Amino acid sequence: MSRESIRERAEELGYTHNCRGCGQKSDTPWCGCDAGAPEDPEPEPIDPERLKVIDGLRQLADLIEENPEMAVPYQGVSSSSNLLMFADNKKQFSATIRAFRKGAKSADDTALVFDPEFPLNIRVFAFKDKVCEKRTVTCTVPEVHIPAMPAQAERTIPEHEETVIEYICQPFLGVNADA
Repeated sequence: MSRESIRERAEELGYTHNCRGCGQKSDTPWCGCDAGAPEDPEPEPIDPERLKVIDGLRQLADLIEENPEMAVPYQGVSSSSNLLMFADNKKQFSATIRAFRKGAKSADDTALVFDPEFPLNIRVFAFKDKVCEKRTVTCTVPEVHIPAMPAQAERTIPEHEETVIEYICQPFLGVNADA
């Protein structure tokens, strides 16, 4: 796909900017002019595994675009139809949520889940033991009397202490941030 056709497609979809230097319409914040473009900072090295994923997704997009009769990844209603992303730490989880901006969040006993509003079905996971503060709490469980049932005798479970693990998860985007 040529740069011009990319620009045309970006404009069709409304993905255009006014160049910050000269004001010309562009698919990037700068059109390539020298007026006001920032100095190129030294790029941070990118993890080779991350580059493989980026390259693979671009190749898949190109392949689907170039082969209109080809099947596309399933995007229906099924838990297995999501493109899954796993955040390894709080910083990475926060950065991922910020990048998507909007979405629904949920949690279970072991993980935090973020489903962004995005054209593809994406689900972002972070295990609580990686992104939240782990706290061990001991609590007293009162005595429980269990009446007899067919094939089970009456019994009493005495009062005892149990240790429970709780996770304290702080807001990832700040107190007033949504998502």
